[in-house]
Amino acid sequence: MELQQQLDSAQAAVAAQRQAAEAAASAAARDVEELQLLLAVHKDSAAQAEQEVAQARQELSDLTAAARHKVAGLEAQLAQAHAQIGFFESAFQRLQDEVQAAELQSQLDALQDTADQAQTTCNKLQEQINDLQEQITEHDTAYRWVRFALD
Repeated sequence: MELQQQLDSAQAAVAAQRQAAEAAASAAARDVEELQLLLAVHKDSAAQAEQEVAQARQELSDLTAAARHKVAGLEAQLAQAHAQIGFFESAFQRLQDEVQAAELQSQLDALQDTADQAQTTCNKLQEQINDLQEQITEHDTAYRWVRFALD
């Protein structure tokens, strides 16, 4: 009987250990399932994060390309503006030159008028000088006749 009790006791201990092992195995299986679920969730999160990173990279690439295109367009506009500025500066310089030439022509015309007036005055003075010389010659001739007559 004592042996029977020991056997029953050992069987009860084995059954208890078996139940404990089964409970531990069941708990471990649940833990494994939870870990597998967590792993699946993290894999999904990682895949989603990779997709978001790829999408962000593509958006960044698209924005960079658009920005480069915009910069190229702005550089072309800037070059065109510089060319127009050069054209307008050249045109402005030509206009200034034309205005200056017109002013110089006006001054030249005024000087020519002054020279013409001076020439007219000189001609009149020359006529007066010629008249005076003629009068002097006449007076000199008359004086000589008078002296000749008096002598």
